Amino acid sequence: MDSISQFKKPNLKWGLLSLNPYYGIGGTYDTNIYLQPKSNVPGQTANNNKAGPVLGSWITDNNFGLKTNLPLSEMHRVSLDYDFIWRDYTKSPAVNNAVNQGLNAAYAYKGPMGLSGGITDNYVNTTDPATTELVTRKMRWENAVAAQGEYSPEGGSLFAAIDASDTRDKYIADDPNLRTQLDRYTLSVGGKLGWKLQPTTRVYAAYHRQVIHYTVHQDNPKDNKADILDFGVEGRIAPKLTGKIQTGVQFRRYDSANPGFNGAAKNTANWMVGTNLTYNPLERTSIDFLLSRALQESTFAPSQYYVANNVGLSVKHKLPRKLTAMLNGGLEFDQYPGFTPATGTNNIGGPSGKRRDDLYQVGPGLDYDIQEWLRAGVTYLYRARFSVFSQQFGYRDQQTTVKLSLLF
Repeated sequence: MDSISQFKKPNLKWGLLSLNPYYGIGGTYDTNIYLQPKSNVPGQTANNNKAGPVLGSWITDNNFGLKTNLPLSEMHRVSLDYDFIWRDYTKSPAVNNAVNQGLNAAYAYKGPMGLSGGITDNYVNTTDPATTELVTRKMRWENAVAAQGEYSPEGGSLFAAIDASDTRDKYIADDPNLRTQLDRYTLSVGGKLGWKLQPTTRVYAAYHRQVIHYTVHQDNPKDNKADILDFGVEGRIAPKLTGKIQTGVQFRRYDSANPGFNGAAKNTANWMVGTNLTYNPLERTSIDFLLSRALQESTFAPSQYYVANNVGLSVKHKLPRKLTAMLNGGLEFDQYPGFTPATGTNNIGGPSGKRRDDLYQVGPGLDYDIQEWLRAGVTYLYRARFSVFSQQFGYRDQQTTVKLSLLF
């Protein structure tokens, strides 16, 4: 420790350009790398005989990247971040090894008379599943371009903002069915109007128009359009509480009523929630709270979508001697509108009814700051999914991770 402590965090700058490289290496033992259900029926393999045995593996992650920030002037700022992860499995490495990459570019403007705005482009190329519904790792990429502008004059109470985004999702997997159900683009445009209760506290109403179009031909098209109306409060909500509380409703209309989906409706209205809060009861303690309710695109044939209800809680406390203790937990309830019969073309070998998945995860962690630029840590995570169709979709998994990170 004494020999390490003599090294200080370098000041990596080239003129106004700041450079922040990082590298991390971690080892994880995952008890169920394929998130397979364990069949309770002798001689029966879950998921229509597609599920193999429950397998564990040691996984080594090498993660390096670079964050850059360039203030061109007081009004203009650009940044570019790159992230690379090489994931190595001891179990069947030829099948499981993967490379994940991400590239984020941003331009920010802060002008006179309360004008501000920006443009971002976030690209990810990964094998990680996109949603909690999916557990199989498949190569995919996603690119999201967004722009926003806001007028919030100093000394005034009213503010207004507009924004637009275009998100493209594409799977590179050799699974034509998966590409048919998930390759799409999502367009969104809208704005919000609000009132400043305090300099750092605002209430608002927002409206967005959303269009989802699938780029691979579907026999039962899921293309749809939606009107989204939200109300919320953001900023410093209380002396020790910051974040956003938002709720609203989404009216979605499908271009055609899909006869291939049981119980599918051409029009649907759903209550939505988007809340993120940070509470600092003590100087060394922070609590992050997440509450959301949103529609997710579904690959489960009886339903065009599912409603994901999510609650998350993360607690961090800085202990003496450079230690930080963490505890993370979450619950998610996924509800599917479609009805699955016990027999017929949509039968999956289980009881009839509407699918519902309940997901749970919890785990502690501990970080040790050896130096400002060198950090070690250990975490444990238990997660499980219980489903109405448990033989097909239920699983249990445990992950134990040790890691070392260099942050410059």
